[in-house]
Amino acid sequence: ALRPAARARGWGGGGGARDGGTCHVRPVRNHVVGGNGVGAGLLTGTDIVDALRADRGEGPYLLPDVILNDDGLTLDGMSAPDLLSRTGREARMVSCDAAGLLAALLALSDERSG
Repeated sequence: ALRPAARARGWGGGGGARDGGTCHVRPVRNHVVGGNGVGAGLLTGTDIVDALRADRGEGPYLLPDVILNDDGLTLDGMSAPDLLSRTGREARMVSCDAAGLLAALLALSDERSG
């Protein structure tokens, strides 16, 4: 889904350092609303920390900024810096829209290729 947007901006399209990357979506069980929550904004910091600690994959992990309220806190009152440090993993907050995700993925690609 992001490939057309990347190509429209002159990114990717064959043979470049930004082509061929892989990313994985990891589920986070929501214990506050009984595991049936469908929106990232309903996740607690504790649920995210637990999920990242339990995951055996490699980071970095990109977390949507919509998990934070207007005061910069998760539903259970955890700040972004506290959340990121508690995971024990490389994790970053990113904008929850497609442009923000694409920018974050391209920045990671640049870091890894540079």
